[in-house]
Amino acid sequence: MDKSAKNLVLVDDDPINNLICRKKILKVRSDIAIQEFLTARKGLDYFLQTTPPVVDLLLLDINMPDLDAWSFLAELEKNALRVPVIIITSSIDQEDLDRAKEYDVIINYIIKPITEDKINIIVSHIN
Repeated sequence: MDKSAKNLVLVDDDPINNLICRKKILKVRSDIAIQEFLTARKGLDYFLQTTPPVVDLLLLDINMPDLDAWSFLAELEKNALRVPVIIITSSIDQEDLDRAKEYDVIINYIIKPITEDKINIIVSHIN
C-alpha cells in the first residue's frame, strides 16, 4: 500500500458490496488507497505479513465463512496490531452490537446497505 496515501483495508466476503464501497469511497476521496480481501484469512494474513501494516482504517464484515470479525480482531490483538475498525455488516443482532462495544478499536458499526451518508461517515474517520 502507498505510504503517502490514506490506506483503507476492506475485508468482506461480498464482492458486490466491496465494489459499491470502493466506488463510493473513491468518488468522495480519490486519495484513498483501498486493499480488498474476500476472505478474512487473506485479510488477516496481510496484517500479519506486512511489517508494519500501513493501514489508516479497516472496514470489517462480521459474518464471513472462514473467520468471523471477532476471531479476526482477536488475532490482531494477539499480535499487538492496533488499527481503527469500522464494522460493516448486515447484522442487526443486538448481541453483535453489544460485542462491538467491547472493542476499543471499533470506532463505528455500520449496517448494510452502504449509502452515501454511510460512506461519508466512513470517510470522516480517515484523516
